[in-house]
Amino acid sequence: MTWPELITAQAAFSPAAESSDIDPISYRIRIYRHAGTGTGPGRSYATPEWTKARVENLKSLSPILKSHINELRAGPDNVLWEIEPEAEDGVDRDTALEVLKMLGRGSGWIGETASEVSRYASGLWFFEVIPDKFPACQSWKVRDAASGQILGSQTFPPANHGLLPDGWCWNHHITHSRETCLQLANGALILGWDELFKKEIKVVIWDWSGEPGLTPFGTPVKRLKAGGLEGLNDRRKQEKDRVIEHMHRYLAWKNNTNKAEVERIVKALKDREMELHEPDNFQQESIYEMLRDIELAVLPRRRVTSMPLSSPSNQQNPESNTSPSHRPSGLSGRRGSWLLDKIKEVESKAESKYSGEDAHKKFVRGFLDDTHKFVIDRQKKVAKAMMAWRDDEIGTWKKRLR
Repeated sequence: MTWPELITAQAAFSPAAESSDIDPISYRIRIYRHAGTGTGPGRSYATPEWTKARVENLKSLSPILKSHINELRAGPDNVLWEIEPEAEDGVDRDTALEVLKMLGRGSGWIGETASEVSRYASGLWFFEVIPDKFPACQSWKVRDAASGQILGSQTFPPANHGLLPDGWCWNHHITHSRETCLQLANGALILGWDELFKKEIKVVIWDWSGEPGLTPFGTPVKRLKAGGLEGLNDRRKQEKDRVIEHMHRYLAWKNNTNKAEVERIVKALKDREMELHEPDNFQQESIYEMLRDIELAVLPRRRVTSMPLSSPSNQQNPESNTSPSHRPSGLSGRRGSWLLDKIKEVESKAESKYSGEDAHKKFVRGFLDDTHKFVIDRQKKVAKAMMAWRDDEIGTWKKRLR
C-alpha cells in the first residue's frame, strides 16, 4: 500500500469554518468514505478534528503523523492529506477515522470484543502508532461477549495458562471460535501482548480449518514476511511439512534398533494411506487434525479378548465327555494337575503377548511424545520470530521519529 501523498486541493480551505479549539490543520485531513477520484463536492469525507493542545503530542506517537502534520503546518491552506485505506491494509475507512479521533482524544477505550480490539489495533498499525508511546491502548481488555470473561489483555493469560499437564498438544480443546483466535492473535501481535499471542497463534497456524469470511486482517498477521513467508497459509503448509518430515526422520533413526516396532507403525499408516514419505497424502485441513488421525492409526483403542481353553486329553480319550468346564471344582489327580498346568501355560502366553503389546505401545507413545515436543518447540520458535518481526518494524518507526 502506498500512502496517499499530500496534494494541492482545487478549492482552498476556508478558515471561517474553524472552531476556536480545533487546530486548523485537522480540517485538512480527509478520510473519504467511498473510493473514487477527485476532490469535488461529490465525494463524502470526514475529518478527525484534533484540538490544538493534542496536535503536537500526536507527532510523538507515529512517524506518519509527525511527517504529515509538519507538512500541513509548512504548506498553504489548500494542501490536504487524503487518506484512502485499501482492502489489503486490514483497516476500513470508518476504523481509520475512529482511530484518528481516539488519538486526538488521548483516551483508549474502544470496546472489549475481540473484533473491536483487533480492528483498532490494525488501525494503530496502519498509522504506525508506537504502542508504548500511546499507553492508553495497553489498558485494553478483551472479553467474551456472552459471559464477560476476560479472554486477553497485556497481562492475561499468565505465562503458564493453557498448558496441558497430560496429553498431546493436538488433543487440546479451544474455548472460543477460530475467528476469535485470529482476532486475538492479530491484536496481541500488534500490541505486544506476548503470552496471549503465543496462546492464540497455536490455533491460527496448527489448528486452523476453513477460512471464515473476515474483514481482511492484512496487518500484520496475514502479511507477515518473517522467514520469507508471505502469509499464514504458506506458514501452515511449511509447518505441516516440517512435522511430517520430523516424524519420518524419527522412524528412520529408530529403524536400526527397533525395526519391528517401526515396521508396525509404517504398516498402520500405510493402511490408512498416510505414508510419511508422501506428504501430499495428508489432506487434513489442520496440522492437529492430521496428528489426531496419525495417533488413531498407530495407537488404536484395543479390546482385550480371552484365549479359549481346550483339553488334549479329550482327544486322547474320546469316551470321556468331561471337559475342563464341566469338571468338579476339586482339582486333584492327573486331570486336576493338567488343568492347573494348562492355566499356567495360557497365562504365560497371555503375559508374553500383552508384554509385547505393552512394549509396542510404549514405543508408539515415545514416537508421539517426540512429535508433541517437536510441535511445542516449533510453536515457541514461530511465535518468537513473529514477535521479533513486529519489534523490528516498530523499531524502524522509532528511528524515523528521532
